[in-house]
Amino acid sequence: MIKIIKTIVKKYIKMFFYLWIVLLIVGSQISLKTYLSYNDHISSIKNQTFNTTTLFTARMVNIFDKMDILLGFLKMMIEREKIWSRESLEFYLKQIKGQTPEIQTIKIFDSKGNYFADTLEELSKKNVSDRSYFIEHKNSPSELMFISEPLISKSTGVKIIAFSKRINDSHNLFKGIIVITIEIAYLKQVFSEISLGKDGNITLLYQDEIFVARIPWIEDIIGKKIQSAWINDIEKNGQTTSFDAISPIDHIKRHYALNKINKSSYSLYTGLSYAEYLKEWKRSAITDFMFFLVLSFVSHILMIIYCLSLEKIEEQKINIFRASKMTTLGEMSSQLAHEINNPLTIIKSSIYSLNKLLINDKFEKDKITEALARIDKTTSRITKIISGLRAFSRAGDNDPFEKALLSKIFSDITELASHRLKMTLVKLSITCKEDLAIECKESQIEQVLLNLLNNSIDAVADLEEKWIRIEVIDKESNKIVILFSDSGKGIPSQHVDRIMEPFYTTKPVGKGTGLGLSISKGLIESHNGKFLYNLQSSYTQFIIELPKIQPKQNLF
Repeated sequence: MIKIIKTIVKKYIKMFFYLWIVLLIVGSQISLKTYLSYNDHISSIKNQTFNTTTLFTARMVNIFDKMDILLGFLKMMIEREKIWSRESLEFYLKQIKGQTPEIQTIKIFDSKGNYFADTLEELSKKNVSDRSYFIEHKNSPSELMFISEPLISKSTGVKIIAFSKRINDSHNLFKGIIVITIEIAYLKQVFSEISLGKDGNITLLYQDEIFVARIPWIEDIIGKKIQSAWINDIEKNGQTTSFDAISPIDHIKRHYALNKINKSSYSLYTGLSYAEYLKEWKRSAITDFMFFLVLSFVSHILMIIYCLSLEKIEEQKINIFRASKMTTLGEMSSQLAHEINNPLTIIKSSIYSLNKLLINDKFEKDKITEALARIDKTTSRITKIISGLRAFSRAGDNDPFEKALLSKIFSDITELASHRLKMTLVKLSITCKEDLAIECKESQIEQVLLNLLNNSIDAVADLEEKWIRIEVIDKESNKIVILFSDSGKGIPSQHVDRIMEPFYTTKPVGKGTGLGLSISKGLIESHNGKFLYNLQSSYTQFIIELPKIQPKQNLF
């Protein structure tokens, strides 16, 4: 039982080691896949953020350019026509507005900032001389379009961006301005054209970090300054870049890409939420991790089940091994009894002769010495038979590997089979060095050799030529080879592939268990040896290879 436990523990540790190597490889592959997938998702977020920012920047540039073209066209028309009535001018402005849905109003102011014409139904009487765009055009002769900061319309009260150009008279002096306004709320529609996900956002800023528009839309922050160091640094350095940051508004971590809009003081950035875009990756990573856990758990359960099954198999092997040994002993019992009875008869006869001499009061030294010598020789023979029987009948499972003389092993099995050899007239010859020893479990090697000897006796008993030859070849390396041959004509080809299988026998029903060769092969292999049938021999020959010194045992 101790051997079984040791065997199971050793195999469990070995399997555990290999299992963890496999799990380590699988785990490494899963980790690598998860890592690469994570990088792919991060790269996807960055690319999508950059592309989205570029797209919206182009959209804003397109709107700004459109306003610039319209203002340039109106400026040219007004400056070319020296006299315009308010009615005709407003009619013309309304036609342009009707064809451009993003425009809220188009207005014309005179050199003092008073309304001259607009697209509203009722002309506002409020003056715009205090507006930054009016002051800019009045003080600068520039022909360029001016884009205002976010404003609240004096006419409608809504939040707007004003696009304006200077109007000159025929002497190139300041005559007034043309203003086109866009509701900031219109940008909500523009920014909503592409879905950025639940936590994505897009923001338009004016030069001093003033919120102009944002999706998700938050009305209260329009026109207010953003207090954030990363925006300040980027704005001051004039960079177009990407970065990671936690929003000061909703405290969500995003990857941002920021672009400045050419020819303006506006910048636009989009941000995509890491948490939202990594949801799919997290689900996949959790699925892979759960798969690995289940695989590890199931593998360990299967390994435990296998080891428990292995324990039963080992027990069955030992039981079969012992049963086979007992079967062999049972088959030999009558022969062994005869081998012991003959010497006992000799002893009894010698004792009778001694008693007779004593009764007749005769002291014949030669006869007494002869009788005692017969008794001594006969008891030695009985002792040898019993010693061989005892050695053979030992289980030997828990025996350590110890040095044993092969000549002694052959002597023991010869004694056990001597009666059968005599009765069948089989000639046995053994060639082996007297001092040749190997590390082995002696009783197990004896069982293998006795199995082969009994099989050979059975095979050649009815032949005309009856011989068995055992030859031991001492190799120079750490190996010996035992050639076990008999005068049989070999095993039929249809049986050769199966003779080592358990319970397969070529003997008549009732004469064999079919376990001898299978057990012998297993015992030799447990000695780190080989047990082979020689197909090339003209006779029946088995080859046994054994190491002289057993390799050191280790866990793996």
